[in-house]
Amino acid sequence: MTLQTWWLFVMAVFLLSGTPGPNMLHILQRSVDFGVRRTVAAMAGCLAGLMTILTASAAGLTALLLAIPGAFEVLRWLGTAYLVWLGIKAWRADPTPTRRSPTGASPRPSSSAGASRSASPIPRRCSSPPPSSPSS
Repeated sequence: MTLQTWWLFVMAVFLLSGTPGPNMLHILQRSVDFGVRRTVAAMAGCLAGLMTILTASAAGLTALLLAIPGAFEVLRWLGTAYLVWLGIKAWRADPTPTRRSPTGASPRPSSSAGASRSASPIPRRCSSPPPSSPSS
């Protein structure tokens, strides 16, 4: 691969990863909830993931997965198992917020968290009691 082709590849990867998507939504939500200072770790994690994918694709991981029969299936099932584990972990997590801002007040409620929970087909435990009906 020539240097010019490699730089075109790198620029294409960075432009595609900079378009709004799950990483951008994650960083935006963390910034709103915690502020820019506490979001640096999430930004570093997204950048590390991007660099890992960039390095793997530039190193020819696709050719390696095609050359070893069954390697892609094993990788795919491992990824599936990891996502199921993360889903179960999130489902069992306590839905009440436990973090506090430096001033001691609760952080602003996340608008996307409420939308994703209400759109989820999996029933979740309510964090607040249902409204009581007025008795006659």
